[in-house]
Amino acid sequence: MKRSAEAPVPAVSLLRGTLAVWLLAPCIIVVFALGLALLTEGVNKAKDTNEHLAVALCRYLDIFVSDAHSNLASLARLEGSSETDHILAAIRQTQESLTRFQRILLVDAKGVVRFTHPPGFVGVDFPVLFPPDLNSTMSRPLYSSDTGSLTVLMRAQTASGKMIVGELNLDALLEHLQHFSMDLHGTVVAVADGFGNLIAHPDMALVRQQTNIGDWRIFKEASEARAFSALAFRDGSFMSDTVAQLPGNKWKVILSTNIWQAMSDTLKIVTTIEVLLVAYFLILFLSVGRTLNQRIIRPIVEFSKSMTGLATSQQPDPPSPAPFQELGIIEREFRQAISAILESQARLRTSQAILEQAQSIGRMGSWRLDLVEDRLTWSDEAYRIFGASQVEVEPSYELFMALVHPNDRAAVDRAYASSIEKNKDRYEIEHRIVRRDDGEIRFVIERCVHERDAEGKVIRSVGMVQDITERKRNEEELLLAKEQAEAASRAKSEFLANMSHEIRTPLNGILGMLQLLETSVQDKEDLQFCALAIQSTNRLTRLLSDILDLSRVEASMMTIRSERFNLHSVLTQTIDLFAPVAVQTGVTLTRHLDPGLPVWVVGDSIRLQQVLTNLIANSFKFTQRGHVHVEAYALPSRSNDTLRVFFAIEDTGCGIADEDLGNLFKPFTQVSQGYTRNHQGAGLGLTISKHLVGLMGGNMVVESEEGVGTTFAFCVTFGNEAQSHDDEVASESRTVSLVPRRILLAEDDETTAFSISRLLEKSGLSVTVAHNGQEAVEMHEANDFDIILMDVSMPVMDGIEACQRIRGSENSHKRDIPIIALTAYAMAGDKEKFLAAGMSGYLAKPVNMKILMQMMSETLAEQRR
Repeated sequence: MKRSAEAPVPAVSLLRGTLAVWLLAPCIIVVFALGLALLTEGVNKAKDTNEHLAVALCRYLDIFVSDAHSNLASLARLEGSSETDHILAAIRQTQESLTRFQRILLVDAKGVVRFTHPPGFVGVDFPVLFPPDLNSTMSRPLYSSDTGSLTVLMRAQTASGKMIVGELNLDALLEHLQHFSMDLHGTVVAVADGFGNLIAHPDMALVRQQTNIGDWRIFKEASEARAFSALAFRDGSFMSDTVAQLPGNKWKVILSTNIWQAMSDTLKIVTTIEVLLVAYFLILFLSVGRTLNQRIIRPIVEFSKSMTGLATSQQPDPPSPAPFQELGIIEREFRQAISAILESQARLRTSQAILEQAQSIGRMGSWRLDLVEDRLTWSDEAYRIFGASQVEVEPSYELFMALVHPNDRAAVDRAYASSIEKNKDRYEIEHRIVRRDDGEIRFVIERCVHERDAEGKVIRSVGMVQDITERKRNEEELLLAKEQAEAASRAKSEFLANMSHEIRTPLNGILGMLQLLETSVQDKEDLQFCALAIQSTNRLTRLLSDILDLSRVEASMMTIRSERFNLHSVLTQTIDLFAPVAVQTGVTLTRHLDPGLPVWVVGDSIRLQQVLTNLIANSFKFTQRGHVHVEAYALPSRSNDTLRVFFAIEDTGCGIADEDLGNLFKPFTQVSQGYTRNHQGAGLGLTISKHLVGLMGGNMVVESEEGVGTTFAFCVTFGNEAQSHDDEVASESRTVSLVPRRILLAEDDETTAFSISRLLEKSGLSVTVAHNGQEAVEMHEANDFDIILMDVSMPVMDGIEACQRIRGSENSHKRDIPIIALTAYAMAGDKEKFLAAGMSGYLAKPVNMKILMQMMSETLAEQRR
């Protein structure tokens, strides 16, 4: 709404009001203070006057009472020294000569009136009025039986016990008090006895009614020492009361002044002065106000109008001349502030536009729920996400819940309520919505933070809502792709397992028959033929093992065992395997084993042998003359629980070109490619070896110079396992001369069964063959065997079930027989699965007879321990 030109500026109206207060307030304060000062002075003056009068009246009354008592005391002295007639005559003379006595009486010791002048006084019980135990000379106020007016009796005791009693004439006292009251405008003078009973008062009705003022606070404070004054509010008026006590008795003089009546003249003067002051200040206010309006207010009004126009415009107007210097400074500062505000607003609008653009790009809207006002607000992007129009709908929690997918509403409402009740500061949930405009189902994620008051109650929630439909679709596609990849991986693993099994089974038959043939022929040439055939079979077996190892590497399923083994024995046996190769090729094989090498360590001896075998075989393959040197050193360890050993295999072969070093550890890659390859191999050994070294906590490096030679070096971390020399000897001795005599071979492949049984029989062993697991179980129950060699895949009953049947036997001798798995299953996890089923050992096909004999001996030794 645009402000009219005549409309007052709020700031100017406030300024005018402030100036009016500044001008009128001092005037009002001065007038009020002056009136209060005059009133206070009048009250204090009335108080001082009343106190002086009270003291004077006390002296007057004291003289009146003292003289009366002296007259009675003189008559009392005559009663003991004169004749009765003389006393009576003195009483008549005294009463008639002194106006202060209304009557004088002679009362005997029993309280009987013997004489009174003038006559007529009756109806007084003097013993009660003047008790013997109280030495009182004045009675309480009482009514005279003769005159019917209020009177006070005074007595004087004679020597004979009689009393001279005088009835005081209070009329003279009242006239004197009325005279004082008439002189003091607005002041009432009264006299009361020590108990508060009124003796004299201008209003005789109060005296006749015997009004008691003993409960007045000021009455209780009065004493003979001084007069006492205090303000009181009675009968609708402010009273200034003053009380003074007579020195000789308990009578009190009371002066009660009505302040408004007593100060009527003063109030007239004060009112006149106040009116004059108000008129003066009004004239001063109008004069000063006119000057201020011309010099200050009007320029400020113009300045305010100018600043209002400046604040509502995009560009500041040219400055107008300021009416005074201070206003010019303010105007200049204000223009600078307005310019800064306009710049800040421009930056804010830019930031707001960037924020809205970012929300639109990220499909992220913001919202704010005020629980105190029960109001929900959405950003523009939030409206777009929910498919709502800002014109058509007003956001509310009910509308939001209506847009949530019906299947998600309970979860959303429960999650939000739970975040409030459990004093959580944040809330996050993913759910679906049904867009309002097109009914499309979208996925959103909501996050918010709660603001709480001092009592911990949530007062508002501020959050965001983001459309994550595309992400959800991508996740579903990724999940589907993952499931497909896992299915493909399982199919690949199953294929490799089946292929491994199907290849190893005939390989085992071939190798077995070749080993059997090798034991039968005598001709050197035939023996050479057998050796070459066995060598080719072993190459094929290693290739198959490398392919399976590579599949394990790619599937991250390669594992390292942690077993205790003799490091010296493993190194010596591995190096000695290549002694025949060195003789055959004419290449010298040397070694250097550090004397500081530990004997017993914890690690995977099989994988260590595999790495060393690959590297040494590689060196012999690429070395035609010179030497192959193997070294092993102990390295400093970081803790007492681990051991680090350095291995190096150095040769004087053909070396590797620098450009080929980068591809050295890639699978299926060889230095020489094409049809003119000089060396055999599939290019898998180095890849697998490097990965195995990494799994054993080390790294492999290579140094090579073409035409000079190559050095492969790696470091492996082992567990520390200390053992004495006696333990080593005892451990080795346990594996000696423990060869089984009676063997049960469970094998369904006839070739394998024939070759293995004949080879074992040629070694002097007795072999019984079972063609399936069921036969093996039955033969074992019917006969005594030292060991069972069990195939896994067999008809009728497989080897695992047969093993479990045997292990479940009630006969402990039958139940504990060693069982070695001889199987073509050589995939990752197969060995562990068979051992967990109850097998005592595991040997993958094709079977090397030397290894089989060694395993049977070790298994029997382990059982006997």
